[in-house]
Amino acid sequence: MNLCLVLKLVWQQLRHEWLAAACLCIAMAAALVPVLMILGLKEGTVQTLRQRLAADPANLEIRMPISTHISSQEVESLRALPGVGFCIPATRILATSAHLVTDSGSEEVNLIPTGAGDPLLARHSLPVPRAGEIVLGSAIAEKLSPEVGGEIRLRRGRMEGGRAQYTEVPCRVVGILPDSSGVGAQVFVPLSLVIAVEEYAEGARQSLSAEGAQGLTPPAPVYHGMWLNKPGLKDSTPDYVWDRACPFSEQRPATEDEIRRGMASQEAILFFNSAQHKAVDKLRRAYQLAKQNRAEFRLWNPPVSATRQTSDKTETFTIHCIPEPLNLRAAAPALQIRCGNPADAGFHTLLLAGGKGSMRVEAVADTSLPPGEWTASASVLGVLHGICQRGLFWSEEAGGLTQPHRAFSRIRLYARGLDDVEPLVQHITARGYHAEGNIAGIRRVQELNAQLEILFTLLAVICVTGAAISLALNLFNGVLKRRRDYAILATLGFSRATLTCFPICESLLLTLLSIGLSFFLFHGMAHAISVLFAAEIETGENLCFLSPAHHALVLGCGIAIGLLAAVCAAVNVLRTQPSTAIREM
Repeated sequence: MNLCLVLKLVWQQLRHEWLAAACLCIAMAAALVPVLMILGLKEGTVQTLRQRLAADPANLEIRMPISTHISSQEVESLRALPGVGFCIPATRILATSAHLVTDSGSEEVNLIPTGAGDPLLARHSLPVPRAGEIVLGSAIAEKLSPEVGGEIRLRRGRMEGGRAQYTEVPCRVVGILPDSSGVGAQVFVPLSLVIAVEEYAEGARQSLSAEGAQGLTPPAPVYHGMWLNKPGLKDSTPDYVWDRACPFSEQRPATEDEIRRGMASQEAILFFNSAQHKAVDKLRRAYQLAKQNRAEFRLWNPPVSATRQTSDKTETFTIHCIPEPLNLRAAAPALQIRCGNPADAGFHTLLLAGGKGSMRVEAVADTSLPPGEWTASASVLGVLHGICQRGLFWSEEAGGLTQPHRAFSRIRLYARGLDDVEPLVQHITARGYHAEGNIAGIRRVQELNAQLEILFTLLAVICVTGAAISLALNLFNGVLKRRRDYAILATLGFSRATLTCFPICESLLLTLLSIGLSFFLFHGMAHAISVLFAAEIETGENLCFLSPAHHALVLGCGIAIGLLAAVCAAVNVLRTQPSTAIREM
């Protein structure tokens, strides 16, 4: 079969009957152009809306409005979820407030942790701040008028021993967010500085540094109980629920160990509640009540289990409490414990409470204690309990305490795309956290896309069906008119397979011409729409367009429909008998 000869004959035929072919192509293009316009408007409008939503990082943000407890391991687990574009932990908002100070004044700000890939900074082409650097919000920049590249001081205050303390750290301004960012009294700093500010506010640091890498200071002691020799004062202590009161009376006599430690006296009572430990300043009222009633008031803490590594073995022991009077002006206690064995004296790094923390302490020999006995004051045990509670560990390298497995109260999390927001919110909520996102706005765009797809489908079915029927009837009529021509070609040696290629090739040529004309008219109208609505769209946006994939899809569907429309004509050619056609001449 000579396909080139068939295509040449079909082309000559269409040139001879150019008027009928032109009318058919125009009619088919008139049916296809509305379909292309609906498809182009759908794609352009939906993509423009999605671009505008995705351009605002707030629409990609997964918010956690309620403070919670998120471990470092959980943060890494959330960061590894599919669809997560950016994830960084954050601390409590109240603990990360600070002041920015310049020669012209100071302003209170909230510190926001940031890192590589932060979409809010990338949206405005700002660098990610490193150690000693800061990015300011527009509201702060207007009030302080700093210069990019200039220096600004970050100040944080706290109350220590009833007195206000302040520390400052210099920072270099590397960027200023515009008003369109929606960032007000907020500044973006590295996560290490945010953690350092929180730890300074909690008393775990003596000062701030831009790097925030030095070791932590021991926390202030906390007290789980107090010892009184007048039980009636139990109900007079405000804001302290003693649900584990242990009176030393006939109903509950003191044990030998308690008597030996000096904890028992006539009608004495020990109030203990591990769930409501208090710092020194919270016990001021209880101390005043005890003093007014001439009662003996001492602080108490439960024992702490500790493990130390010696040269030949690992020893686990318990450090018992020595109640001590309350001293509101006392300095931080020296971390000393007493041991009954003089050979155990010296410095030890103790693993506390089965691995909940560790601390370096000094053991002092006390000959009044039996061998193997360990004691410490209530304040020292209060520090050790605080270390275990916060999960702090002694680091020889840092020269202080570190928190390798610290917990966070919030996270800053952004989805990679709009379609990832709702699945991420559902996944995080399923993990037990309260998460929110701009799901309503994204769903509106998705619903608009679905509605336009329904409209496009209905119009495409009607128009394409009409065009296919029109082409099929035209081809079938052409075969009837050319029965004699096909009979002559058959007598000249053309096979039936070759003859069936005539209507098929004619259908394909007419379809390609119609689709080409449709694309030409579509692009002309799309350009007119872009010019007409130029004031309503931004750079890079287009209200009506078709991607190369859509062009290929339309072309492929058109060819398929053209082949389908040529089936009836091709069958009619196969049924044509040359002898019958010649007799009808």
